[in-house]
Amino acid sequence: MDKNYSAVFCHLNDEPIIAKEIFKFRKHIFVDVYEWDLEHSAHSEHDAFDTLYTIYCALFDGDEIVGTFRANRTDRPYLSAWAFPQLAGERPYPRRADIWEISRFGVLSKGRSERLAFLNYALMFHFAAKLGVTSLVATAEPSYERFLSQIGIETLRYGPPLIIGHTTSGKPIESLAGEIPISSQSGVRFERIMRSLHNVEISDASNVFGPARISA
Repeated sequence: MDKNYSAVFCHLNDEPIIAKEIFKFRKHIFVDVYEWDLEHSAHSEHDAFDTLYTIYCALFDGDEIVGTFRANRTDRPYLSAWAFPQLAGERPYPRRADIWEISRFGVLSKGRSERLAFLNYALMFHFAAKLGVTSLVATAEPSYERFLSQIGIETLRYGPPLIIGHTTSGKPIESLAGEIPISSQSGVRFERIMRSLHNVEISDASNVFGPARISA
């Protein structure tokens, strides 16, 4: 990777300007590009799972957000368990303080989406390591599950894929729920993902991880 990026971890109230940019980015990615049928305003997308406890990550290229995700502990209400209980047909959703849900994971989709996805996943694992997270829960389309396998990330399903709704243009949305066990991640491909953080300046804007600034 031939350039440097920056990333910020924060809480909602501590960094309202960054949060506003994250919600604007989410509206563009998930409503305008993916056509998800989400409640939104003209320039913002957020929901009941954007709380004071939520941890956000924003990936920047210069002053522009190019990737983001949010994280919520599963011993509190979280999106997958609330909105898609039918996806946990074989294993129950967890309710544990050391297991977090990752949602609203997205990157810019033009030109460099795979590179940015690598960085966003690396930041996700960085977050997990800093807080001692044992597993990460998510819902995703089956194509994302295949992509994770290709880049060396092991996953565990909670049940088979199901149609959970339709886009605003009428296309069916197939999704599955599962988790990424942190202790299972290893190997050359996974190490390649984590090495991508060498080009990212990381700051802990809200003291999410502790009192000091962190750097990858």
